[in-house]
Amino acid sequence: MAVQAALIIVASVFLLPWWAGMLVFSVPEFRLWGADIFPDWPNFFAAMLCIAFIAAMTFQRRWLVGLLCLMAAILTTSRTVFLAVAIFLAWHVMLRQQRYTAIRLAAVITASIGAAALLTILLAGTFDSEFAARLLLISDRLAILWSSIDLMLESPLTGVGGVLLDYRVGHLGAASFHNSYLEVVVRTGLIGLAIYMTLILLPLFLLRWSDTLIPLALFILAGSMFQNLLRHPHIAIVFSVVIAWAGLRRRMRHVPETPANSCQIDSA
Repeated sequence: MAVQAALIIVASVFLLPWWAGMLVFSVPEFRLWGADIFPDWPNFFAAMLCIAFIAAMTFQRRWLVGLLCLMAAILTTSRTVFLAVAIFLAWHVMLRQQRYTAIRLAAVITASIGAAALLTILLAGTFDSEFAARLLLISDRLAILWSSIDLMLESPLTGVGGVLLDYRVGHLGAASFHNSYLEVVVRTGLIGLAIYMTLILLPLFLLRWSDTLIPLALFILAGSMFQNLLRHPHIAIVFSVVIAWAGLRRRMRHVPETPANSCQIDSA
């Protein structure tokens, strides 16, 4: 992901419509500047960059790689980045109790975002209010939420099956529920949601995982409330591999001493 993050930054220099200023983050035509080059642009690609950011900043301890992925995720114009940063900083403060580290990281991240925003405004010569409006926009998600709940109540236990994305589920120009849990419960009911969540959460309980995996798991589970992350094969595979790899690393660090190992040590 670090290589892809670097490619996004380089591509943004030549392809991103900097003259549009902050409209880049609000106008759909500008937000899709990388859609012809990078897969699953922008939200799913941003989610993978956020996973790489959290992994690099927690159990990998590669801060430069993490900041590189974060910068690239910001350039995707997805609001998923704010969720990843908030969860990561909250983990530092609440679980690691590293308030000063969190403050320093927040300062670095805020300064980086502020500098990029200032540069964009200076290049464009203007600041557009649509950017701030988009950050606070929730009406589209609420429309999908209420219509999906109405649809779910038709058959709460077993679901309504393969539903087309039309006006019944708050279709507002994007063919998506924008919520993994809503889509599963509408299509397969509460029974299907229970099976789905068991399959997702079971690996977390079977592994001896450390608290460094908490921000990663929270990002995936919380982010799925705003995007269909867990239904997307790339995200599901990356999530499973990272969780398994991190758990394996932790077990290898705490391998108990076996009789064979102790004999080799004594003979040495």
